[in-house]
Amino acid sequence: MQPVMIGRLLRYFSFGSKLTLADAYVAAASIAVIGVVTPFIHHPYFYYMQELGMELKVASCGMIMKKVFASFFSLFQNENNLVSFFQLFLFINYLWVGPLMLIAYFCVLWDKIGISCTAGFVTLVLFVPAQSYFSRQMGRFSDKRVSVMNEILSGIRVVKMYAWEDAFATIIADLRNRKYYFISKNKRFFLLNGFYFFISFFQQHKTLLKNPFQVALFSSFQLPLTLFFPFSLQHIFESKVSLDRIQSFLELEEYGSQQELCWNPAGESLEKADDGVQSSLLMSLLRETRLVNGKLDISGRIAYVPQEPWIFPGTVRENILFGSAYDKKKYHEVIRVCSLSKDFSQLPFGDASTVGDQGHSLSGGQKARISLARAVYSDADIYILDDPLSAVDAAVGRYLCISGFLKQKLIILVTHQIQFLGSAKLILLMQDSHIVASGTMKELEGLSSFLEIIKVLVEEYLTFNFFRFLKAEEEKAKNSMEEDRATGDVSWRIYFLYLKAMGSRSVLLFCVGLLKVKLKSVLVSVFEEARASWIFAYKFIYNSRCILFRLAQINGSRVLHNQMFNTVVKTPVLFFDYNPIGIILNRFSKDVGTMDDQLSFVFFDMVAGALQIGGIVVVVLLLNPLIFLPFFPLSFLFWFLRQFYLSSSRDIKRLEATSKFIFFLDFSVDNVFLIRSLCFVQDFNSAAFYLSIVTARWFGSVIDYLVAVFIAIVAFFSVFSSGLLNGGEVGLMLVYVVQLTGFFSWIMRQSAELQNAMVSVERIIKYVELPVEDVRKGSKPPEDWPQWGNISFRNVAMRYNPFGPCFQVGIVGRTGAGKSSLLNVLFRLTESEGGVVIDNLNTKETQLCELRKRLSIIPQDPVLFIGSLRQNLDPFDDYTEDKLWRALEQAQFCRIGEGGANFSVGQRQLICLARAILKNARILVIDEATANVDLETDSLIQKAIKMNFAESTVLTIAHRLHTIMQSDKIMVSFITNGTLVEFDVPYVLLRNEQGAFSALVAETGEETSRMLKELAFRSYNERH
Repeated sequence: MQPVMIGRLLRYFSFGSKLTLADAYVAAASIAVIGVVTPFIHHPYFYYMQELGMELKVASCGMIMKKVFASFFSLFQNENNLVSFFQLFLFINYLWVGPLMLIAYFCVLWDKIGISCTAGFVTLVLFVPAQSYFSRQMGRFSDKRVSVMNEILSGIRVVKMYAWEDAFATIIADLRNRKYYFISKNKRFFLLNGFYFFISFFQQHKTLLKNPFQVALFSSFQLPLTLFFPFSLQHIFESKVSLDRIQSFLELEEYGSQQELCWNPAGESLEKADDGVQSSLLMSLLRETRLVNGKLDISGRIAYVPQEPWIFPGTVRENILFGSAYDKKKYHEVIRVCSLSKDFSQLPFGDASTVGDQGHSLSGGQKARISLARAVYSDADIYILDDPLSAVDAAVGRYLCISGFLKQKLIILVTHQIQFLGSAKLILLMQDSHIVASGTMKELEGLSSFLEIIKVLVEEYLTFNFFRFLKAEEEKAKNSMEEDRATGDVSWRIYFLYLKAMGSRSVLLFCVGLLKVKLKSVLVSVFEEARASWIFAYKFIYNSRCILFRLAQINGSRVLHNQMFNTVVKTPVLFFDYNPIGIILNRFSKDVGTMDDQLSFVFFDMVAGALQIGGIVVVVLLLNPLIFLPFFPLSFLFWFLRQFYLSSSRDIKRLEATSKFIFFLDFSVDNVFLIRSLCFVQDFNSAAFYLSIVTARWFGSVIDYLVAVFIAIVAFFSVFSSGLLNGGEVGLMLVYVVQLTGFFSWIMRQSAELQNAMVSVERIIKYVELPVEDVRKGSKPPEDWPQWGNISFRNVAMRYNPFGPCFQVGIVGRTGAGKSSLLNVLFRLTESEGGVVIDNLNTKETQLCELRKRLSIIPQDPVLFIGSLRQNLDPFDDYTEDKLWRALEQAQFCRIGEGGANFSVGQRQLICLARAILKNARILVIDEATANVDLETDSLIQKAIKMNFAESTVLTIAHRLHTIMQSDKIMVSFITNGTLVEFDVPYVLLRNEQGAFSALVAETGEETSRMLKELAFRSYNERH
């Protein structure tokens, strides 16, 4: 209605007009009233739509999480889809408002300018589908990049030890470049849409009397038709895809209270998803398998302890309580029986110490005992233990699970450790997915099948050379798990670094070109007529500057993202103990997304809008100097409100960004059966997000009301000064001032949002400036280094005697004793005093990347990455097909899911072994290579190790003593508090009955201890 009222008011100033002064004041009053009513409707509408979108998003997340905790584990292990409906509901009404406005606008313009208006509408219809397609492609590559980043961060230690940083940098850069391709296309189409839509209405010579109405009409329709309507179409297409994916997930079968067992649901063997028949049985007891036949009734609460301990970011106490109420007496008793008291005394803040994601700051044994303590504290009726005792000392396992604190509970234990069988009241013997025998130890002793299994366990585990390495991190728990949150203004240094990444010349050209266009537009408006060719040229120059600016922003995003990735993957491993994966991933998803999308529009709108508003104010003040009087107090009030809003909204945005990291912690689905067995579900809230909505709407409302006051002042002052102004000048003032409705508050909010969006750049630059490992510093070793594998530690804080070439060295000790310090020093994951010398070359003087390439490791946690098996074995394409297939004799070639989820832990370990065989390094560190495989595969692994690494130095860190008792050349050491106390052949150490190693052997039990001593004696005699 405002364009109509402006047209009526302008007729008052035209020659021969029949309108009276009263009619002019009525028109001016109408313009003022409409200016007040517009924000009164506009902002509440957007507030309620934003609130509805937020509520629907939260409800959808809650519905999906509820479904997750009610569905079969085997059915949703590949589902990771959530959707945000916030943007959809923000613009959804423009799906029907947009076409109506389009028709109304078309009818009015057809009457005013004729057929030339059709070009703009055709352009709009043609460009919108292309923009929607580009947006979908951007989302697809963004999701894939975040998924790969999650894989890299989860396995960062493996990436560093394999020296694969550059390979993954290439993969991430390729995904980013693909996304940037579609971003640039989308931005170009977006700009061209508005350009052609605008230019199609200015192809003829028009008098200034017609132009103000035309420009005012276009201004009122510009945002709804060129921005909001395309956005609504884009988000409806994206939401349709997401809704289809959510619907298919919600239709999955839910688990019930009674389940009939199925070893092979949906035609896929559970042995592939879990670690063998025993784990399949445990999943059935947890009601994670589907109904086929038979019935399973379970009475009582179940506590489940997985084979791989799960530690979530938080304090140690929070990991043990797991949402349960704190009972001091009960808690301390659980700590005592789980042998955690000594560990707590070593942590900087005891059980209040925070641990990083996946418990990286804890040793493997500490994580296992915390996982056990969590189950014990839950005070369940039934305890299902999936072989968790392999990571703890024998004394802890015997006391806790066999004859100690849980002796009155029902315990189901899957284990290969025969020393526990004597204390079991019932033993199940399983073969080929069937229970072939059951009974007590005495009842089964007469069965040949049982004796055969026992014999195989003893002979296989005590005869073959098992090389297992249990990761025991020595870094203390770090107390900076909470993400840092800056306060105050974003410094000008951050703006400078961002502009530097963009390329300052593009920004300068944009500002100069835009200012030139604004000055020209003011100059043209003074004349009675304007040539359409001039308007076309000015708009073309403006549009070109916009495209250059958008491309500069894309370049800035690319530069900062690549710098951040290269810094993060090359920062010392200690950084990942301080910071959970979710916090780091938040930078690569939320902050990078803000920099790619939101900052791009905000920065452009801020610069363009500031210049446009400045031009409007200058024109109005020059044409009617009387407006100077009310303008200055209003401008002061505008600035005060902006600063007030900015001071709160900036910190709200920071709070929202830091609170979102929890959504990137990949624990709920992966560990759903553990969480479900303990009846615990994590709740989330959207408080910070809601605050950002209400503050933005409040600020927009206040600013628009003040703009309405300014419009009223201009309108009434124009009528009051009718003797001093002509119709063209009044029309120019009113057209420009009316544009401020909504636009001024938008730009004011964008100026604040610019600082809010720059918070993401600030957080990214903070990661860009992290200290990094200088992987190229030092000399490059000879191509054939190391030749012999001779290792010596010189003046290292934890000192070792030299390891001779081709030695097989076992390193044992209690949990948290410092065994993994050897691994950290050898691979230079942490720097130490002194140095490690390999074949007469100090590793500190060697290029870090070359050092890690020349060493080989089979880690405790077998890590696979999304992609083909070949990419997981040889990311640099260094080996031929023949070599790859020879290394893969134990593994099956197929696609790998996220984290290698379509392989069991044992199968993933086989692939890690194939990596080591393919590398054929002279020095090998092995991490429990056969802990999670069956006996037949175990035997094949040992033969492969013996055949491929007979000429290599092999280091094994282990809790299971039988894995290091017998070898051609093996030495055993024991470490206490980082000090080497014993170092000799196993048999020699066992002759000292008061020694530390003898004490460890004695804790395994009388029968096992006797067998270990016999094995050490035979091994000693064979070598001597």
